Order: sequence, then structure tokens, then C-alpha cells
Amino acid sequence: MKLVLTTSHLGMLQLLLRL
Repeated sequence: MKLVLTTSHLGMLQLLLRL
């Protein structure tokens, strides 16, 4: 189950995009 890892990566990407 790599859903957690994927979610973490997506969250980090969104934070970077917002910055």
C-alpha cells in the first residue's frame, strides 16, 4: 500500500507549488 507515500509526495508538491 503506497497510498500513504503517494499522498505525502502530493502534499509536499502542493506546498512547493503554493510557495
